[in-house]
Amino acid sequence: MKTTMLASFQYDPLDRLTGTKSALQSNSLRFYCQSRIATEIQGAALHSIMQHGDQLLAQHSQEATHQTNTLLVTDSQRSVLHTMNNTEQQAIAYLPFGHHTTPSANTPLLGFNGERAEPLTGHYLLGNGYRAFNPILMRFNSPDTMSPFDKGGLNSYGYCLGNPVTRRDPSGHFSLKSIIISSLAGTGISAALTGMALAASTPRRFTSSTALGAYVFGSVSVVAGAVSIVARKTIIIGPMLAAGSAVAGTMALTLGVLAKRNARAAARRTTVTSGAQNVVNNMIQLSPRTSRADTLPSLLEEGIELATIKIDKLTKNATSIRESTA
Repeated sequence: MKTTMLASFQYDPLDRLTGTKSALQSNSLRFYCQSRIATEIQGAALHSIMQHGDQLLAQHSQEATHQTNTLLVTDSQRSVLHTMNNTEQQAIAYLPFGHHTTPSANTPLLGFNGERAEPLTGHYLLGNGYRAFNPILMRFNSPDTMSPFDKGGLNSYGYCLGNPVTRRDPSGHFSLKSIIISSLAGTGISAALTGMALAASTPRRFTSSTALGAYVFGSVSVVAGAVSIVARKTIIIGPMLAAGSAVAGTMALTLGVLAKRNARAAARRTTVTSGAQNVVNNMIQLSPRTSRADTLPSLLEEGIELATIKIDKLTKNATSIRESTA
């Protein structure tokens, strides 16, 4: 059977798609800014994308002497939903997995999730040409090299774990939400361990209520974070546990800081008290009639005795003066 090649694809040393050759349309070249498409040239037409970070802003198109600047309105997933230029406005709608109607002449270069649809097939070549995603079949055309035991997941052909509404897969390997869950859980676990370490460094590490609270919240955060990482590919359980780990980790860190602060305050009070006691002890040592073992009753008795001796002396002096005058 004779086969006809519709198109061939060219890649650079970084394994990025840089151009296509087709018998049905003009050849194209792609240029990137970091990992994002910046410019595409197809025949005499040139399209350039202006963006800030992950946010798509506008598209500049030029063909012969005609130039068009188009503003792009996107959602949180970078999907282009509305375009506007000096001649018309256009609304674009997608099915959940990215399929939309036949593009018109004014359809922007980027579409669903900010990705470029291949003109001949309508497939999205994710990962800068790594794998082709078919929005009609709602799956990839080829298996993932990171499946089934790595980040690609058990289903090597599945897209975004069957949840394209809240997830996107720009690399063609794994959805970004899994990375967010892992980062959130890791932050919670780190905060929890720091709070527990601060609480353990205090003298009242097993009796202080703040230290015990740091241990409790820290343990909850570590367990929830570990389970969320394991279950990060689930739709509900993973995100909820990751958020709980972050909250519990923050509480553990806060209680650990409070326990450390309370321990320092108690140490300062102990220092002041011991200093006052030392002053009292030094005063007792300087007294010729007292010792360190003297107590308040003994001091009172000695004072009474001294007063009695003084009164006796005064009485004897008065008697001697009276006898001499007689």
